[in-house]
Amino acid sequence: NLDDKEYLEYLVQMGESLTLEFKASAIYSFDSKQNDKNLFYPIIKSICALANSEGGKILVGYHERFNEFVGIEKDGKKDNDSWERFLRSHLDAKTDKFTGTLVEFHFKKINNVTCAVIEVKRSPERISCKDLIKNDETHFYVRSGPSTKSLNFDEGLRYQEMRFDRGRRNNF
Repeated sequence: NLDDKEYLEYLVQMGESLTLEFKASAIYSFDSKQNDKNLFYPIIKSICALANSEGGKILVGYHERFNEFVGIEKDGKKDNDSWERFLRSHLDAKTDKFTGTLVEFHFKKINNVTCAVIEVKRSPERISCKDLIKNDETHFYVRSGPSTKSLNFDEGLRYQEMRFDRGRRNNF
């Protein structure tokens, strides 16, 4: 049974993969050194992609380019609960209420900062994600190796048949 520090170091050592994604933050941009109101979206995309694929984890608070644990404190939320509620409200708005049932948040301390490990279960049904800007446009995200991809309509149908329908005939 690993302590928080060992567990987080183990995740980083494993590296990004089909089932593991790293994000530096949900609000604060380390590039522009200020808050970015759209920074939550890559996390929501990754949640959808993991749920549509094999499930997995998103480690938030680890900056890959800096190779350092930066923590979620920079996002400016008063505590872990309000940080989680912030992401869950965006998840509900961009997907649906069902998606939230597939997601668990775990908070781990390392080097005096807090990281969030978002655990995503594999979904029994296809999850679509609304576009960041145009809410009437949806995307179908999946994991492809260590990255998240948006599938077009035909690719999405083929993936759905392979991953969700398995022998169940759809009458289109």
